[in-house]
Amino acid sequence: MTHGYSVASAAVSEQLRPVWILENQQRRWLGGWEPTAETTRSSWFGNIGNSPPPFEAFEEQSGPPLSEEQLGFSRSELRRHVYPVEGGAPETPSRESGEGVMYGPCAGCTTDEEGWTYSTAWVRQDERRRGGRAAPRHSDHCRRRWWRLGLPPPSAPRASFLSTLEDHKSRAFDSLSDAFAEVYGRRSLGEKSMALSPVAALRRRAKDTADYEALCSQLPAWTDTEALGELCVASLYARAAYGFTARMGKIDSLMSGGLTFSVQRHVFDYAEHVDDASNSQSFLDMMGLQHADIVCAQWRACGTFHPVYVVVRDHLMQWILVVVRGTLSMKDVLADVAAKSVPFLEGHAHEGFVKCTEHILGAIEGTAHEELNNHPGYKLVFCGHSMGGAVASLAAAALRERCSWAASCIAIGIGTPGVFSALVGDRLAREKVVYTVVNGRDWSPRTSLTNVNQLVDDLCDLSMVRSALRTIAGGTENDAGPIDMLNEQLPPGLILQLVPGEARLFGKSVSLQLLLASGANYRHSTPVWPDVEAHLPICYVRNLLRGLQVATLPTANSTTTSTDITPAPLPSLQAWLSSCSPRLVAIQGALARIASPSTFGDDAAILPDWIDEGKRIAAEYLEASRAPA
Repeated sequence: MTHGYSVASAAVSEQLRPVWILENQQRRWLGGWEPTAETTRSSWFGNIGNSPPPFEAFEEQSGPPLSEEQLGFSRSELRRHVYPVEGGAPETPSRESGEGVMYGPCAGCTTDEEGWTYSTAWVRQDERRRGGRAAPRHSDHCRRRWWRLGLPPPSAPRASFLSTLEDHKSRAFDSLSDAFAEVYGRRSLGEKSMALSPVAALRRRAKDTADYEALCSQLPAWTDTEALGELCVASLYARAAYGFTARMGKIDSLMSGGLTFSVQRHVFDYAEHVDDASNSQSFLDMMGLQHADIVCAQWRACGTFHPVYVVVRDHLMQWILVVVRGTLSMKDVLADVAAKSVPFLEGHAHEGFVKCTEHILGAIEGTAHEELNNHPGYKLVFCGHSMGGAVASLAAAALRERCSWAASCIAIGIGTPGVFSALVGDRLAREKVVYTVVNGRDWSPRTSLTNVNQLVDDLCDLSMVRSALRTIAGGTENDAGPIDMLNEQLPPGLILQLVPGEARLFGKSVSLQLLLASGANYRHSTPVWPDVEAHLPICYVRNLLRGLQVATLPTANSTTTSTDITPAPLPSLQAWLSSCSPRLVAIQGALARIASPSTFGDDAAILPDWIDEGKRIAAEYLEASRAPA
């Protein structure tokens, strides 16, 4: 998606010159930016080369700069054309034929929002680099931007937009304050101290393990193989929504993820500093798609409740997808913690995610309708990981209610946190509108405002002080309080609970299990010691494809005690596909496309040299499904 301003509707005279103005700046000694010198000379940064003049004029962007003789005025006067005199009309090169026509910065998918590109030296401005040149890095000392005759000035829409962003930020903090008050405000200082007891934490951890084992032993098996295949494809899309960050493998392990969310931000923030071209290229490479398949995208979170998303066509799956990125920037974190319950449909939902949903639908509703009209038989699918899954679930539920053309749309959430009240979530499960995947003991689906509130109550009750009082008085542990089915927040829809092969149930090692759960199964289940690794997108991709392998290959031994699931291959993949439903054949085709090598040629220069981990896992799944030659 191109960021910036559209060309003014008024026709721009071909007689006006210059059409293009190039602005050059360099770093100051004490930080900030300043125009380069009027005369060409070496900068005080010895390694950046000779500095160009602060403004250069061009008739064509790729042509040579215009001389002062060609311009008819001094080159130093170019500044007045892009920075009008305060309080006066904008200056133009030809006042007779161009009065009132202004210059605007050319902001696009390779620049920042103001049109700047950054480099360590002037000669490197036109070279590609990983992550793009849309944000300054510590070693960057040069920047430039192009101004185009006829584009609106940069200050036109900023005031009201910035005011809206501040309102959203303030609302997020207010919601966080209300949520914090609900959890801690009603408790005494003594109860707060009891909740921090290490003895209580150890006891609750043992209780969490016992509850998880009991849950896995009671749930029925998942039997919808076609839906399982769709969940596999959606999980790959949900991971790809992280764009360049995922392609670099920065969220594929706890170590790299921790650095990306902490120290790395001060060096290069993958959430804010990667340009749109790098994110789009990474997304397409991970999913095996082409540029024409992206309908539109918003790769930069412009505000607190403005999540990153991409709208894409998948012709093999016959899907029009709205893929929402999970938490990556600090703006996303503010949306996460705006956890107060607000009315939504016939129940309640997480306030931050509701506001994100309103923004998403406002941006893509018309586009989605047009795409469905242009592609009969295609299905509208919302999907995402973590926060993205929550927003996707809310968006599908809301859009079905208000638009008849979206009556068949669905949502697939990967590691979706608690977001809906039970009244809404149960209905969406019955109607098979929303699917949620929970990997092992992932903390995210088990975390919500109501669950955290109950966790604090439980920690107080398990503390040494309460235990001693019960021993003296002969009492028992308090049960969970009454269930508020209107305001509680639970993971939505039909839930696939993955029990990885590494799990141990009742002391025995078991193979990967696929179980059918509901939101009520995750009530009062926030872990005191969260399993962060289980929440990684790549872990969901790996275990879902293992599950599909177990579910679709008849020779797979689903009761083996080995932790490595390597079922014997069928005599022929083609013979097996001939017995499958058309939907499973399409899913296999989509996975084969994803596993295929990149075909972008020179455009792949901005991508890392190694194979994407998602592609590698998809290729391993396909290889395990093929018979030996």
